[in-house]
Parts: sequence; structure tokens; C-alpha cells
Amino acid sequence: IRRPPRSTPKPSSAASDVYKRQVKHSGGDEITIHLTMKANNLLLVIEDNGIGIEDTKIRKSGTRNMEQRIEKHGGNFSIQKLPEQGTSVSFQIDNIPLVKI
Repeated sequence: IRRPPRSTPKPSSAASDVYKRQVKHSGGDEITIHLTMKANNLLLVIEDNGIGIEDTKIRKSGTRNMEQRIEKHGGNFSIQKLPEQGTSVSFQIDNIPLVKI
């Protein structure tokens, strides 16, 4: 069994932050979470069917903080308005160091 050392970002914490914000702000009634980990590369995508984000370039402090935490560990953070309705938030972190337990 392998696990990330304590110094790596906690995907569950980031996912929880995104989920809480989508529940609070989206106005939708469905949230879909996709988590993929291949080797030591992580991709998390959380989508809702709510009203969608008006301007993905405008970042309030909460989303800026999430973005900075992911980027601190060499990851990419993205927020996109979906074509029909809703918002997609994703982050990707490659080369997460793993240790044997």
C-alpha cells in the first residue's frame, strides 16, 4: 500500500472545499465527483448542474486560496462554466510522491 507523505496536498480536503462551495453557491440539485489516480498523478473533477459561474476569471478569496494551495504543489486548478448549465472545477497534480506503508 502506498500513501502520499504528510507534506503533499490532501485531495479529500480540496475536494471537500470545492464541494462545499458548489453546494452553497450553485443552486443546483446534483454534484458529480470524478477522481482519477494513475501512478502518482491525480485528477479531480467536480461538476454541478446549477446556475454556473458568471466569470471564471473573477476569483473570490475562497477559490483563490484553493488555487494557490494546488499550485503550491505544482498542480493546475481550473473553473469552467459548462455549456448547458453548471460549473466544473478541476485540479490536476502530477508526480505526487508516494511512500510505502
